[in-house]
Amino acid sequence: MAATAPGNLIGQTIAGRYRIDAFIGQGGMAYVYLAHDLEADREVAIKVLLPQLTIDEDSVERLRREAVIAMRLNHPNVCNILAVGETDELPIYLVMPYVAGEPLALRELRGGPMAAEEAIPILTQVCDGLEHAHGLHILHRDLKPENVMLVRDKEFD
Repeated sequence: MAATAPGNLIGQTIAGRYRIDAFIGQGGMAYVYLAHDLEADREVAIKVLLPQLTIDEDSVERLRREAVIAMRLNHPNVCNILAVGETDELPIYLVMPYVAGEPLALRELRGGPMAAEEAIPILTQVCDGLEHAHGLHILHRDLKPENVMLVRDKEFD
């Protein structure tokens, strides 16, 4: 079940609990999958370290430390980590709530620069999330448009 290619975990169940349903994307350190939490009966996102990084014990340990720190975050503008796990095949994986939305980077590509009245509420929410993290002495260290998810407010749906 090792994550040697983006699609090879699809259909697998991790830790007897998380059924991998689809490949969502890839970042600099990990593949991200849409999964179904069989115990909680909800969709989650599973982040799995890239195969080339799984052999680097420092990368695995760094991600584990960062995940444990990030689990302290509890704010509506921050995607929290629900669980950190490992199996024989996956030295580390992170479980997060699945958030349907669009990364800010894609919104920029699709729509170009935002008008101030659209950008200011987004910036305010990003700052609120960062303020929460900073209040816990946590620095994001990778804030960029690719890591900001734009999610439609449920009250407007």
